[in-house]
Amino acid sequence: MAKILLATDDAELYAILSAEIEGEGHSCLWAVNGQDAYETATQEQPDAVLLDVALDIFDGFECCAMLREDPDIPKELPILLLSDDALNPKLLERVLASRHFSKTHITHELIDLLADLLPPESMPSHIGL
Repeated sequence: MAKILLATDDAELYAILSAEIEGEGHSCLWAVNGQDAYETATQEQPDAVLLDVALDIFDGFECCAMLREDPDIPKELPILLLSDDALNPKLLERVLASRHFSKTHITHELIDLLADLLPPESMPSHIGL
């Protein structure tokens, strides 16, 4: 089971994403702004981070860059930036985001992406059966 940090100030989006993630046997942490997301990530050491690009205090790009610069955060930590807008690939590369993910998606897309990004040992045992 993986621990996923969801950073968004949108309670509806959190409810949707956390239901999808928890439905697969993972646990969710919630941060409502970039500072909270950074502090939660450094304290809780999640297995993946989903950052809304439109966060307060530090936006998703700033928070992603801060996490990548933190020596206590594993460099391989999957960090997804959430947005329904197209994001500049050079900006994603500059902040070292793992991927962009659309807020409006089909459930299996998030589950498939997590299965692709997370180590096999963090996946629930029913996956792949």
